[in-house]
Amino acid sequence: MARPRLLHVFSTFNVGGPQIRVTRMIDYWGPDVEHQICAHDGNYGARALLPAEAPVSYVHDMPLKEPGMWSRLRRLGAYLRAQRVDLVCTYNWGAMDVLLANRLFGRRLLVHHEEGFVLGETSRRETLRRYYRRLAYPGASRIVVVSRNLETIAREAWKQPSRRVAYLPNGIDVDLFSKPPHADAIPGFTRRPGEIVIGTVARLSEVKNLPLLVRAVARVAADHDIRLVIVGEGDQTRAIMHAAGQCGMENRLVLPGFVPRPQDYVGLFDIFALSSFSEQFPISLIEAMAAGLPCVATDVGDCREMLPEASRRFVTGSNDEEGLSLSLRSLVENPSLRSELGRANQEDVRARFSMETMMRRYEQLYSSVAGISIP
Repeated sequence: MARPRLLHVFSTFNVGGPQIRVTRMIDYWGPDVEHQICAHDGNYGARALLPAEAPVSYVHDMPLKEPGMWSRLRRLGAYLRAQRVDLVCTYNWGAMDVLLANRLFGRRLLVHHEEGFVLGETSRRETLRRYYRRLAYPGASRIVVVSRNLETIAREAWKQPSRRVAYLPNGIDVDLFSKPPHADAIPGFTRRPGEIVIGTVARLSEVKNLPLLVRAVARVAADHDIRLVIVGEGDQTRAIMHAAGQCGMENRLVLPGFVPRPQDYVGLFDIFALSSFSEQFPISLIEAMAAGLPCVATDVGDCREMLPEASRRFVTGSNDEEGLSLSLRSLVENPSLRSELGRANQEDVRARFSMETMMRRYEQLYSSVAGISIP
């Protein structure tokens, strides 16, 4: 029997939440499922997260940049019809043309995945994007959302029927993050005796609001031996360094860039902090929970719901520098509370957000849509 084939279409296959999840799925299913991956921008950086033997090929001929909308949709539809795959998987706004082309011309079995918004999209729901989504979404058999917030938006703002929307929260391999971290896993960083390490793992993008995190940590660092480690890459490096310079954090800030295998280094932090303007279901938060860390987060997306009850008092308002700083100070000054919350977080993520639970949900969904057995 031929193994199932999936075609994944991204705006970019650079490292990010959905790309990480897909690479973990590919690794988890191993040789039982074949994958083709297309990135609109030609960036396939997340392939570094895959083992060399992964059953993956990379697509470079999808007509995503064809001039003229009608011509592009017709060619995309013809392209989809010609592919020898069992299921097409599309991701976020950057693949919306593929959905519309599939509705009009392709007619392939397709599952679309919505992970969140670009900065500012949530305040412009009454724009053309909302109507384009409504037009394109019938090109998908199901729309996967990773947060309850997105589930509500899909039904109310995008007018999608409940039967088309599937809530599938992300999951991780909890055991990987429960292991002791590698002391040298973060380039240029070695823990010093007695210091408190506040860390985060994020794209260095505007929506992550990392200069605010720098300023919030600076308020606490004035009284304690603290370093802030921000792991990730993006276009906000200069803004983050500028904020550090303004509040005297230059020598307390570590920016190592992108570092793969967060399971090797998240446990080097004492506290995990998330400062975003907008999130849906941040994988980095459940990874930190799995590593047994206490967590501070802004009240965006599902962050509050993701944390157990005891940790929710450390969820602050979006863009609330003082509130974030006060939450960090409470944890910095109370090591027993850090340990207590870290244990509770780890137990909770194992019960609700394990890799096995997530994989079963995706296997059931993809198999039911495509009429095949996955894996």
